[in-house]
Amino acid sequence: ADDRKAVGMAHELLLSGMAAIAPEEMKRVTVMRQSEAILSDPSNYWISVINVGRAHPLDSIRACDPDNEQVGQVISSLMTVADALAFAAPSSHRTLVAACPAHARALRLAATYFGSSQAFAEAGLAVPAVA
Repeated sequence: ADDRKAVGMAHELLLSGMAAIAPEEMKRVTVMRQSEAILSDPSNYWISVINVGRAHPLDSIRACDPDNEQVGQVISSLMTVADALAFAAPSSHRTLVAACPAHARALRLAATYFGSSQAFAEAGLAVPAVA
């Protein structure tokens, strides 16, 4: 619980600092927390996890984290793709997903999945950039 509180405080400090440095830019920014995005529609979240698994060969999914040979690695990679989908925004908005290097490979898999998904395009959603 203390770690979660400290991370939350650090996040708020970061956002406050960004607002102080670039207030006009921050007016155009929407910050979403991963847990809020996922919990807003958990049923569709898990459907997304399953659909991503169906759309990519196991080797592509395992390549997201080649050092981890556990089955949980496959599920974790699929969940990372579904996490990115939960952040999808209309194509009129630029979507940027910030990630540590360990998650960047899975998020690039997400961008590939989104770019090849007709349903994603028909919904008018933007393929997120990975930073």
